[in-house]
Amino acid sequence: MKATKAEGGNPPLISVILAGGGGKRLFPISTQDNPKYLLKIGSEKTLLEETIGRAQNVSKKLQKKTKIIVVCNSKQVSSVRKNLKGEDIDIIPEPEAKNTAPAICLSALEVMKKIGGDAVMLVMPSDHKIEKIERFIEAVNIGYKSAIDGNIVTFGVKPTYPETGYGYIEISEQLQDGVHKIRRFTEKPSYDKAKIFVESGGFLWNSGIFMFKAETIIEELKKYTDIPEIMLSYDLKKAYRLVPNISIDYAVCEKSDKIVCIPTDFTWSDIGSFRSIKQFLESDSRGNAGQAQFFDSDECLYISDGKNKKRKKVIFFGLKRIAVAEGENYILILPLERDQEVKDICDKVS
Repeated sequence: MKATKAEGGNPPLISVILAGGGGKRLFPISTQDNPKYLLKIGSEKTLLEETIGRAQNVSKKLQKKTKIIVVCNSKQVSSVRKNLKGEDIDIIPEPEAKNTAPAICLSALEVMKKIGGDAVMLVMPSDHKIEKIERFIEAVNIGYKSAIDGNIVTFGVKPTYPETGYGYIEISEQLQDGVHKIRRFTEKPSYDKAKIFVESGGFLWNSGIFMFKAETIIEELKKYTDIPEIMLSYDLKKAYRLVPNISIDYAVCEKSDKIVCIPTDFTWSDIGSFRSIKQFLESDSRGNAGQAQFFDSDECLYISDGKNKKRKKVIFFGLKRIAVAEGENYILILPLERDQEVKDICDKVS
């Protein structure tokens, strides 16, 4: 990783893309061997390629020198490298998956060592879909300025329906243009509670996208966890055996007094369910989507991992809100309303 000099006295912007997680909620099209970020959802590009493209657009539009880093499991480095297509992007391999807090700590320590503690990190999951890119870039520009001031910036997306698979952020007073204090986080509420959140207007979906200076997040991780101390005391393999499996939300964001939120209105999904996939696919007049034939059926979905080029033709007949997901070793059939339970099925059969 080459050091990036600041332009015009401003800190450099480092895009950190987190390519981890098992994608169990999209089993069987997403597996350890074919993780979610390598899927193509309504696009000719994988989700990882789309995320890299967003990072490049941010750099171009904001006219800032930037560096892109991908943090991934060491077993998936070769798959990730195929998606980089020769781009000048650094890969930081993790010995094992330990959630977002260790991954962010690892990348922040690397940024501090090679670039500097004042570098602003834009941390993005690799498996999200984002549309209305100009609005995303506007939000990142506000976040960059707030991060320079020492804040940990989250991006909240205006909810369009009561999704139970997302975390929610309740915002409070505005600190400056576009930046709000946070009253509380709520992780994956019940449907009734999510409905109240959406109707209240004071809650936003937690996008899982963050901005902060490298030194800021390390300071906060040191304050609330022993993750930095462990990583600085042991070789990486041993450190990863010792650090907790914990998200940055639980480790830092829900405790820190430096946390702020920028409300946004770009179109966003973490592609965490089959229903979320469906909204990005072209549907017929009765709401059916996917490469299948539909007869007397409504709001159904067919999706595959794209690996089997000799698959049989799929026909839906007389069905309503049914999903069929075809992976390499399994075909899963389920009511779309129960797609949040797929993770439990994955744990039982794989």
